[in-house]
Amino acid sequence: MKFFRIFRQKKIRPAWEFKAKGFLWRIVFSGDGRIVGEDRDQIAKSVSFFCLDEITGRVLWSGLEFSEKWWIGIEAIDGGIVFFHEYVKPDLPQHFKILAVGLETGKLLWRNDELQPFHIAKGKILAVKDLFEKRIYYQLNTATGEVEKEFSEQDENIGLISKGRESGDGATIFPEILSGDVEGYDRLADVIRPYCDRRRVEGNVEFILHGDLLIFNYHETAKSRIGDEQLLNNHLKVVGLSRKHLVYSDLITENAHAPVPDSFFLRGGQLFFVKERNRLVAVRLDALASAL
Repeated sequence: MKFFRIFRQKKIRPAWEFKAKGFLWRIVFSGDGRIVGEDRDQIAKSVSFFCLDEITGRVLWSGLEFSEKWWIGIEAIDGGIVFFHEYVKPDLPQHFKILAVGLETGKLLWRNDELQPFHIAKGKILAVKDLFEKRIYYQLNTATGEVEKEFSEQDENIGLISKGRESGDGATIFPEILSGDVEGYDRLADVIRPYCDRRRVEGNVEFILHGDLLIFNYHETAKSRIGDEQLLNNHLKVVGLSRKHLVYSDLITENAHAPVPDSFFLRGGQLFFVKERNRLVAVRLDALASAL
């Protein structure tokens, strides 16, 4: 009877997938249901940007490109606007210029080619200009890019505007390393053991415990090699903690050169991971829980 129950058990499939043309270099969550990402072609040295609905994976827009083809990236998302930056020079990491694009439309709203973005959050933009002997700060209007206020480097208002500069809305849960210091380590290790040969694991096993779902990944030595280099396969598995049965399994990356930390995360009732560097995959947690 147990065999037939397993045979009849519904296979869990991803809720949605988005495949990039190149590599998914970076994804940023807006905090209000949107995902903006960088799609980079490393051979052509070009990048385009896209926007997805976080729950359904629906593409709002994609293929957004600028005059700068490579040295450009996402600065922040705030108030329904995506802000992009270029660089002072390709070999310098300092951000320069501000380009504002409508989050829902993908249309350019305004750009400023003279200032460096310093802090963007809660409807305020603080930008700077470095002169020969001083630095000047400007508060810009988010909708138009017009200068609303100007501050000197010593002005106390700068600290008030940029207070709480750390990014993130606290809604994303990243995995932790499974070690002897983790509470309940022996039980977790016992559940993982049948699905993970620790003798072949390179690096750490990382996990998230979500209710009765134990979600974990590990890098296992692959059969493939490049010269003397041993390649790795990055496996993701979800196991029911109580019954110790496999609920979901996927190969995140095949023939990786090194272990990659934080290969998956939870957000908004979904399990997210990037597969083979070019596919963003979302799996519903309630679908996983239904298989317990």
